[in-house]
Amino acid sequence: MTPKPHERLAAAIEDRRGELGLSLREVAELAGITGETLRAVRKGSNDPSPLTKRGIERALRWKAGSVEAILEGGEPRVATSGDARPGDLARLSARGTARFDSPSEVLANLPEDREARLRMLSALLDQMAEESERLGREQRQVMSEIARLLEAG
Repeated sequence: MTPKPHERLAAAIEDRRGELGLSLREVAELAGITGETLRAVRKGSNDPSPLTKRGIERALRWKAGSVEAILEGGEPRVATSGDARPGDLARLSARGTARFDSPSEVLANLPEDREARLRMLSALLDQMAEESERLGREQRQVMSEIARLLEAG
């Protein structure tokens, strides 16, 4: 039996978010939509607006038109750094939701545009600082717990 358009889209979203290591909540946040909207799109109870389609494409790093292609029986196309609109990553980072797979991924995919490149590097620096701070807090908590356990004997 041929899958329905929304079933193809749901499967493609699931596959891609797995590749990127994203939760459904993170996909929704990056797409600028609610979890409820993403759920409705995946179940076929909501015909996604052009803005929602583009948000999903951006979140999953697909080229524009990929959601429509999937709904019509085609395949998504993976975006390259040159496909990003200036400010996408900076906007996501300012909302606290941009996450890069690794610094080397960012460095290997820097856009040609100087301003976009600076925004991306700034977002990466912010992320690394947040991660460093978070890891420092966790490390201090673990060290305190170990010290407490050692003192307790």
